[in-house]
Formats: sequence, C-alpha cells, structure tokens
Amino acid sequence: LKPPAPTWFQARLPVEVPEGDTLTEVFLRQVARGPNRAAIADMQGGQRSYRDLLTAIFALKPHIQALKDERVGIMLPASNAAAVVYLTVLFSGKVPVMVNWTAGSRNLIYGLELLGVGRVLTSAQLVSKVEAMGSDLSGIRDRFWMLEDLGKSLTRGEKLVAFLRARLFWRSLRRVKVPETAVVIFTSGSESLPKAVPLTHQADAHPAGVGLI
Repeated sequence: LKPPAPTWFQARLPVEVPEGDTLTEVFLRQVARGPNRAAIADMQGGQRSYRDLLTAIFALKPHIQALKDERVGIMLPASNAAAVVYLTVLFSGKVPVMVNWTAGSRNLIYGLELLGVGRVLTSAQLVSKVEAMGSDLSGIRDRFWMLEDLGKSLTRGEKLVAFLRARLFWRSLRRVKVPETAVVIFTSGSESLPKAVPLTHQADAHPAGVGLI
C-alpha cells in the first residue's frame, strides 16, 4: 500500500455540507462547488475527485439501470469502490442494500430473498479473501456481479461517453428520480433472523419513521 498523500490531511474546518433533500442532491451540490476537489480516498485506490466519481457513475449507470430488480445488493468494504457503487445504484433509480458478509450463509440467503435482491455487486478479491477465512458464500454466489468483470466489459466508447458527460453534461443527473429509501441495512440476526431496516435520506428523520421490513 502506498502512504497517504499530504493532501489527505488538508481538510478545511469546519466542514460545510450543502443542504439537500436527498444524498444525491447534496452530492451534486458538492460537485458544483468544485468538481476537481478531492472527494474520497482509500489506501488502495488513492485519492479521487468529484469528477472521477462522476465519470465512474456515468460509466456504470447504464449497466446497473438495466437490472430488473428494484433493489441491488452491495457487498464491499469501506472504499472508493463502495462509494462509487452506492451512488451509482441510487442514480440508477434503485435502492442500495448493504450486504454484510460476516452474517453467515443462512442469514445472507434469508435477507436477500426477503428483499428480492437478485444481484449483489461485489469484488472477486473480497470474495476470495472472505472464503479463505472460512466463510461459506456458496448459497449466494450465483447472485454475485464482480466489479472486475463489469469493469472489463466497459467498451472504449462507453468510457469516452462517461468522460465527456462527467465534464459537459453532469447536471443531467439532477433530473434522476432517486428512491425515497437511501439504503437498506440488516440487523445482526443474533437473536433471530435478521430484519431489514430501510433508512431515509433525512439525517434528522424521526426514529418512528424507520420501519422494519
């Protein structure tokens, strides 16, 4: 792993987050403040700007949008890739469902069946590591869509279109109707089968507004 760049530690305080009714709206307002500013970073992928995020979103969006399911699973560690996939799923008009690979085979199958999740975006590298630690993912392997395969399937034309849209037409994302549910997470299922918890875009939403599916 490369050491983090000095720019990682040059954040301006206090951090100001623009207003918005949805996470995608807030994200796009951050883009408008300066698309070349650093947006995310991790130790493997390094630093990425808002423009980089837009390019990735435009490249992946047609493929995720083509999925028939209303909800799309995401099984990734905290990383640049996870941020990109999460935003892309929302901008594709679908609900992101966070999949915890430590939950156990039975709970994983139950949760995905409960929500009707047919596809889980993940990484072959992650799956290999998880299985090497003894976790059984065979029950949901047929739902996996490896990001490595998705990346390889992108044509040069698709990448060029995404590059141009991220620079000239990124405001078209403002017209996307995103789901009211910002994300679905699962309870641990330590006492019974896990429950699916849908969360709204509103940080100050009343707890009573968060239901259990």
